[in-house]
Amino acid sequence: MKIATRVTESKKRTFSKGDYAVTSLTFDQVSAYRMDTGRLLQWECLFMEPAWMQAWWSHFGAGMTPCILAVRHKKTLIGIAPLMADGTTAFLLGHSDLCDSMDFIVAPQRGLEFFTLIIEYLQNQGFVLLNLKPILNESNVVKDLVEIAPGLGCRVVFKTDEVTYAMALPSLVKLL
Repeated sequence: MKIATRVTESKKRTFSKGDYAVTSLTFDQVSAYRMDTGRLLQWECLFMEPAWMQAWWSHFGAGMTPCILAVRHKKTLIGIAPLMADGTTAFLLGHSDLCDSMDFIVAPQRGLEFFTLIIEYLQNQGFVLLNLKPILNESNVVKDLVEIAPGLGCRVVFKTDEVTYAMALPSLVKLL
């Protein structure tokens, strides 16, 4: 999926809007958030685990700039956008050659506000394209971002690249 955004002129590393703030994170900070079990983020995608992202980055991230963002409401972390940048295009951190699917890490019921702030931040930073692949139909992107993108002046383009097959496995209890 690609989302085209409009460009504005400001370039700040942090972005605030009312009680919300978007700030940059390091890989170590993402790892610390993952280890903090008191946070309510949904880490549902293996390829968005901090150890995987850092390993992928150290081997394949050359030529890109990490752009890992945290969105907070007051002091509560509501989501992490694991992105990388190449010029005015932002991508989910990883690549479809090694990652079956990727997603944003978002607290339950906070997707709409999270994605609104992420899109506004990216626009504020001069990004014109958010290229999100590969994503699954049940991803946070499809559930929430697609809904709010047009209202933020963004055009959403879906393109099926590949088909991923999935199969439910029997539970271990049933096998014993």
